Amino acid sequence: MISGLLTLILIAAATTTDAGAPENLDELLSSLAPEDDRTELHFVERRSSPLLSEPLVVTGRIWRNLHGHLVRQTLEPRETKHTLSSNMVIIERPGHSSRNYSLGHIPELAVLYHGLSALLTGDADALRERFKHELTGKECGEECCWRLTLKPRDEALAAQVESLSLSGKDDRLERFVLALSDGEKIETELSRQP
Repeated sequence: MISGLLTLILIAAATTTDAGAPENLDELLSSLAPEDDRTELHFVERRSSPLLSEPLVVTGRIWRNLHGHLVRQTLEPRETKHTLSSNMVIIERPGHSSRNYSLGHIPELAVLYHGLSALLTGDADALRERFKHELTGKECGEECCWRLTLKPRDEALAAQVESLSLSGKDDRLERFVLALSDGEKIETELSRQP
């Protein structure tokens, strides 16, 4: 459940600028904040786990609805829609009743939601408060590649989530990898095209 909801959280604009590699967290966050809340992105997610014989691949799309909530719709292997607000997630599947979960019952997800929301709204102070971070950047041809690694400060969360590594080029968030403490790894690629 954590991986799907994190995909919701990680919506970013996919525009291009000629700026160099971000020099600090504030500069990166200001470039990642979406200009258009209606941006729709497609994703391919690969989940590896010691419990799976081969990675589970999930595809779908993510966007913000008219109420500003993040929506993640998986298309394969089965259709499911997650709608995430600041305190609730609603899960809908064709032919089933919708299910509601309070983020208060999933404290690690609530912290990640608020921390990563801070990342995409440009609130560097809120991000620093919740995560230790490391930002690296380099030139990649005509573009600048960057990687931001986040490690939870909260001890209970850190016991479950090892790190979240986000990477992209210029002002595009293109990929994130969530490493859980139990050895599970979730890799998500984002794009404008399916």
